[in-house]
Amino acid sequence: MLMVIFSTSGWLMRITVIVLSVSFLSAGVVTPAGVVLAAPATAGENQEKISDLAGEIEEHYGVTDDQSVQERVAAIGAKIAAVTGGQYRFRVLKGEDINAFTIPGGYVYVMQGLLDYMRTDDEVAAIIAHEIAHNTQGHIARQMPNSFLLMIAAMLLGQAGMAPMALSQTAAQWILAGYSRDDEREADNKGCEFLIRAKLDPYGALVAMQRLSDHDRPIDYGLYASHPETSERIALLADYLTRQNVRPVVKQSGDGRQFSVVDEGLILTPISADDDGYGPMYRAYLMAGRLWQIRQRDALSPDLVVVDQGPGVA
Repeated sequence: MLMVIFSTSGWLMRITVIVLSVSFLSAGVVTPAGVVLAAPATAGENQEKISDLAGEIEEHYGVTDDQSVQERVAAIGAKIAAVTGGQYRFRVLKGEDINAFTIPGGYVYVMQGLLDYMRTDDEVAAIIAHEIAHNTQGHIARQMPNSFLLMIAAMLLGQAGMAPMALSQTAAQWILAGYSRDDEREADNKGCEFLIRAKLDPYGALVAMQRLSDHDRPIDYGLYASHPETSERIALLADYLTRQNVRPVVKQSGDGRQFSVVDEGLILTPISADDDGYGPMYRAYLMAGRLWQIRQRDALSPDLVVVDQGPGVA
């Protein structure tokens, strides 16, 4: 049980935290809003409280009015959820942030700004798979104690006259904060495993992470977090896909300007031009991923496959 005693006087705020025991993870964490958060597998009353938190988040950001966008994300998420054995709810939130996050209880949120920036289903699936992995691997429950004081701070900001919805906004930051380097690596690999099991493009994870890294402004997003550095995580992901024998592979030319999809002696025409904002490296990986997906289908004759490399192929 955790008891928090606070008082405010003008700009002076005093906090006394009395730790009566450290068993609050199993019993649930009581946030300043009175919402009890517990591990992802909660039920009954705890699940009802988590639903209350989800409602606060959705009220603060707003849920998209575009039903087709919501249905697209839900359909992608359902394919991944089907191979995890869990139940998840997928919501698209309004806002320009390139962001996505998950909270206990199987809620996965994707911001509209992320969908505007990542237009392929491959990238969106990779991000959703990564967030689901944080749920399935228990990362949220493990990072709760490290981030609990952030919620106390949000409560005190409210006491000091800050915007009343600051707590709801901070709730998402609280869930995002505190993932360790090992947690992020595990979510990267587990997310790719989910993609492979769902027969979705595993190269989408590489494309998504690289595009986040290449973005021209800071991104507050779990996949882009500083634990570990993005370049290291991209290398680790590439190594994981190699060990999983994901083929075809992508090869870069000596001058770095062209990228080719290569598979057992078959080399497709090198790609050297951008197309609709996607550079040649991205296009090559997305093509390789599509070919990998074709291979996963049963009773498909290679003689019936025609690869359209699209405009801008050198």
